[in-house]
Order: sequence, then structure tokens, then C-alpha cells
Amino acid sequence: MKTYIALLRGINVSGQKKILMKDLSSIFESLGFMNVKTYIQSGNVLFQDKSKNVKELIALIEKKNQRGFWIRSDSIYQIQRRIKNNHSIQPLF
Repeated sequence: MKTYIALLRGINVSGQKKILMKDLSSIFESLGFMNVKTYIQSGNVLFQDKSKNVKELIALIEKKNQRGFWIRSDSIYQIQRRIKNNHSIQPLF
């Protein structure tokens, strides 16, 4: 199981593209992702998936974005073990 973070642009900025984080979590869970967590109201989503193909993950997430909740973004990163152990991001976990 790999851990990823999606940094979605344009969510809840100046009252635009408003979406509740519980709704954003539900969107990611509906895609089959596991252990979905959001961070503040910014569109940062931490999730786990078995896929190793980041391009496929991006395509799946963007397809679900047909309502235009966020600005298209290729910002999905695999979290490395050394980052996961970093105390500065520990609140995400």
C-alpha cells in the first residue's frame, strides 16, 4: 500500500470553488482510496492506494472532477518513508 498526497489547487480560495473537506474526503473514498484524510480547508488530501502508477491516479481523480471543484492539478506525490517520519508533518497522520 502506497501513501500519496494530492495538492489540489483553487479550493476554498476567496470564497471560490467551495467544498467541505468531508465532501472532498467522500469523493476520494468513492474512488476506492483508503485512509483518506484532508488537511485544513485547502484541498490537501492524504490517501493510500495499491496503484504505483501516478498518472493513472491523476486521471482517475481528474475524471471525478467534472463538476470543477478544483483547478486541474498534477500535484500528487508519493510520500517517502523519510518524509513520513518528519515531525513537522506528523499532524497529517
